[in-house]
Amino acid sequence: VPDSTWFTNRIGVRDLSIAELRRGANLDPSPFANLPWTIKSAKVGGTALGFIFEDSKGDKYLLKVDMKDVPEMETGAHVIGHRIVWALGYNVPQDYLGYIDTKNIQVDAKATKNDPLGNKAPLSAADVMDALELAYHREDGQLRVLASRYLPGIPIGPYAREGTRADDPNDRIPHEQRRSVRGQAAIFSWLNHTDMQEDNTLDAFIRYPAPDGKPTDRGHVVHYLIDFGKAF
Repeated sequence: VPDSTWFTNRIGVRDLSIAELRRGANLDPSPFANLPWTIKSAKVGGTALGFIFEDSKGDKYLLKVDMKDVPEMETGAHVIGHRIVWALGYNVPQDYLGYIDTKNIQVDAKATKNDPLGNKAPLSAADVMDALELAYHREDGQLRVLASRYLPGIPIGPYAREGTRADDPNDRIPHEQRRSVRGQAAIFSWLNHTDMQEDNTLDAFIRYPAPDGKPTDRGHVVHYLIDFGKAF
């Protein structure tokens, strides 16, 4: 399979060190080194508890946790699956796992959540702390957290398992015929990744800059796999 915006040959064409496998796609500084975190909103979509936050540098992340009755299960499965899928050649976000004191989590005064009807409503510090009380904490009180960095570029939604994107002139091969997509069946069977659905893929449009450095309407789409918490 050639290198492309879908896939990059890694393991198989060269040896990967243990350090590379542990790091995976994580090339930027960890958000755990840039405290405090500021909650901007509750996560939208899916059933798992989560929030959107910015670290002290202003970088944006999705925060996910484990529930008390299944400590380390979902975050552990995600990180192991995430590193394996990256090693095999797929594009994934930068996802960091660690522990944080809730004193280093603050809530923006303009933070929002969706009410049961899907309308925007204020998200208070009490709302966040009450929700995090349901999550797994270590014996020393530290909260176990998965922080997934927002992808570069402009998100344009998931990719379909069949057909092509009508808004991407470069997407010329029907997805059901792409070897990199077809090969996911064997890999995800091995990982028991039972939550493989379109919502667990995400495409991002990367703009090309003009000579003056300003963004243009030209660019390309990069295709990502996300969310491996239901694997294994």
